[in-house]
Amino acid sequence: ITERKLAEERLRASKRMLETVFDNAPVMIWGTDDKGTLGYFNKMASKMMGYTSEEAIGMFNMELHPPDERDDVYNKFKVHVEGGLEERLELPLYTKSGERLIGSMAQATYEDETGKKWYFGFIEDITERKRMEGELQRAHDELEVKVLERTSELAGANKELISEVGERKEAEKALLQKTNELDSLNKELHDLTMAMTRVEENERKRFAKLLHEGIG
Repeated sequence: ITERKLAEERLRASKRMLETVFDNAPVMIWGTDDKGTLGYFNKMASKMMGYTSEEAIGMFNMELHPPDERDDVYNKFKVHVEGGLEERLELPLYTKSGERLIGSMAQATYEDETGKKWYFGFIEDITERKRMEGELQRAHDELEVKVLERTSELAGANKELISEVGERKEAEKALLQKTNELDSLNKELHDLTMAMTRVEENERKRFAKLLHEGIG
C-alpha cells in the first residue's frame, strides 16, 4: 500500500509540475477530449484569446476559430483524433472579442491515468509575422511590376534608338551617294569646261590664222 501511495504521490507531483510548465509556457496550449470539448487552457491562451480558463473549460474547441473556417479546422482536428499528426498546422484563430489571429500549431496526444486521451495544441501567435510577410510580398510584387515596366520602357527606348541609328545610317548612305553624284557632276562639268576652253582656243587660233592670211 505504501508503494502504491508513493507512486500516486509521484504521479500527482509530476502532473503538478507538468501543469506548472504548461501554464507558464510562452505559447498558447489547450487540450480537448475526442469530441473537441476543452479540458485545459493555459495562461497564454487566456491572454491571447480573451477567455479565462474557467470560461474556456467545457467550450467546444471550434469556438476558438472563425465561423466561416470551422469546417476545415474541424476536419484537421478529426485527423489528429484518428492518429494522424501533422508537424505544423497554420490555423485561423478567433478571439472572444471577434479579432482574427493566425496561429502556428504543433500537436500532441496525451493519455491520463484513467486511460482517457487528450489532444493538445501548442499554438504560437504568428499574426504579426504573417502581416509583415504579406507587406514584404506586396512590396516585392510592386517592385517586380516596376522592374517589368522599366524593362519595357528601356526595351522601347532601345528599339527607337536602333530605329534612329538605322535611319541615320540610311541618311548617311544617301548623303554619301549624293556627294558621289555631285563629285561626278563636278568632274563632268570640269571636263566640259576644259573641252569648251580648248574649242574656244582652237577657234581663236583658226580665226587669227584666217585673218592673217586675209591681210597678207
